[in-house]
Amino acid sequence: GLAALHSLDFAHLSLHPGNVVLDAKSHVKLADYALPLELLLSRGKMLDALDERSELLEEHTLYRSPELLRLSVGADEEPDAPLLPSDVWALGCLLLRVLTLEPLYASATLEGTPTASVLSRTLPRVASGELHPASHLDEAVHPWQPTEPAVPTHAAALIRRCTAPSPAERPTALEVVEFVTAHRQREMHERARSRAFAPEPKHVPSSPAPARRERPVINV
Repeated sequence: GLAALHSLDFAHLSLHPGNVVLDAKSHVKLADYALPLELLLSRGKMLDALDERSELLEEHTLYRSPELLRLSVGADEEPDAPLLPSDVWALGCLLLRVLTLEPLYASATLEGTPTASVLSRTLPRVASGELHPASHLDEAVHPWQPTEPAVPTHAAALIRRCTAPSPAERPTALEVVEFVTAHRQREMHERARSRAFAPEPKHVPSSPAPARRERPVINV
């Protein structure tokens, strides 16, 4: 997945729900590598591609990191800033979207209706750091269990790390995989331990069945 891509020093730069697909066995696959291919040819072409897509002002632009938004309009003071952390930012946004079932920046996009005019006002606020995707994380509630938080504690911590304002503070894609794997193994261990120490159910002997009475045979 993304960790394998980054191991080749290859950034995706366009992670959003429309580019994450499932195969017939429900394996997650990444799609649309148009921007990284152009990046290999020329960084300038990558910027042109970002500018052309930003003119469409579609919802997927909300998944871009602040530094990528600044870079796409030539406003970044460090044009050679690393791009791999931008994918990690988008990954954190994807996790937030899946776990809360709410659009990103819902309160700032008219309850999830990202029209071009709304996005044109929202994206500069994201680029400047005024808006953050995880700002409503603590208030999000579970869609089916309103008394429970929408995002588990460990997942909320991971989302906040992935969407850290500074790219240097974000984990690598491999560190995200290691975090998720370690948590899954810990959960499996705890379940196995709870089953091992669970008290055995008491056996209640069943009452013996009443003896069957034979009907008398009457000879005529």
